[in-house]
Amino acid sequence: MYQELFQKFENVESLAGKAWQHSVKIAILLITIDIYTKWDEQQHLDFAT
Repeated sequence: MYQELFQKFENVESLAGKAWQHSVKIAILLITIDIYTKWDEQQHLDFAT
């Protein structure tokens, strides 16, 4: 009986861990896009001068 209850908690922990991993990956992706966008804008400014 207790094993069934604990199994539900194990699944929740696993899902929380996966959600955390995905949120970190999304944050890294957004930071990378932001850095690239700023770098690309700077390159255009350098060519204009």
